[in-house]
Amino acid sequence: MTQAKMLEPVAYRSKESPYLFSLGGPETDGFDGLITTTQAEAYANARVREALEEAAQIADAHNAFATYDAIRALLPSTPARPESEQ
Repeated sequence: MTQAKMLEPVAYRSKESPYLFSLGGPETDGFDGLITTTQAEAYANARVREALEEAAQIADAHNAFATYDAIRALLPSTPARPESEQ
């Protein structure tokens, strides 16, 4: 089970009228949430990181040190947060 949290949508698109958008919350269930590509990439990177960390823990538990080191080398770096978020 993933611990990565999907971020809140930045806009909503009507399911019935694809050209109708809302920047506020969905007024009914007839809207799909939209996220930015940056949000999608961040979520995907978090999922990959979790899977690799879990695999590294399994390798470490089985004393497969070469595998552990190889998996750790694949972990994506954590991007620095913009100063506006600190």
